[in-house]
Amino acid sequence: MDRLFCSAQKGGIRADKRKAVMIEHQQTLAEDAVVSIIEAEYIPPYTIRLRFSDGAEQSLNFFSFLEKSYHPDIRKYLNTKLFRGFSISEGRLDWNNYDLCFSMQDLYEGKI
Repeated sequence: MDRLFCSAQKGGIRADKRKAVMIEHQQTLAEDAVVSIIEAEYIPPYTIRLRFSDGAEQSLNFFSFLEKSYHPDIRKYLNTKLFRGFSISEGRLDWNNYDLCFSMQDLYEGKI
C-alpha cells in the first residue's frame, strides 16, 4: 500500500545504549502523493540512508526490528553480509526478491 507524502519537519537525535538513530525528517502522509526510493546508501552495520523522489531523506537503523523478530527468515538479516545485499527495485527497498520488505509509508516516516 503506497501512499504519498507531504512536508517534513526537522527532527533531532534519539540515542539509547546500543546506538544513536538520526531522525532527520518527520514526514507525514498525504493521500494523493506518490513517492519512490531513488537512492539507498548502506551505513554499517544496520543503517540505510534513503533518498526519496520528492527530495526527502531518511536514515533508518534496522537493528531493533531484526533483533526483536522471532522469525528465522527475518533474523537471518542480522548477518550483515545478507543485510547489506539490498537493492532498489521499482522504487522500493528490496532484499532477495522481496524476502524482506517494508511499506513505503513506514520507510518514509522512519517507522520500522
